[in-house]
Amino acid sequence: MLFKIEMIVDGRKLERFYAAIDGLAYNVSPPVLVRGAEKKNGEVKAKNGRGDFAEHTLEQLRKGPATPSDITPQDIMKALVAAGYKKSSYSYAIEKMLQYKMIKKLRIGHYKIVE
Repeated sequence: MLFKIEMIVDGRKLERFYAAIDGLAYNVSPPVLVRGAEKKNGEVKAKNGRGDFAEHTLEQLRKGPATPSDITPQDIMKALVAAGYKKSSYSYAIEKMLQYKMIKKLRIGHYKIVE
């Protein structure tokens, strides 16, 4: 049997983690930075309340063919589908990414990823 495990690893212990699973795990994905997270009382929580929804969407936007300096709602729809969400959630995604200052509105229907 094979199992898929998702976890969060402290950046200071990442090298030791990879050394520990070397030869035991298959198809290990490259590490992805979890922005806005902190460890508190043995749990990882969002520092500023950013949800996974907005983070996943932004991650897909960065991976996709869209130009980071000119994102359209159609680009956000494609990113949502790639992240496993419904494309009809694009207006909510825009609202959340603007709220968390992940994107900036340039003009109607055009946004820029904030670095």
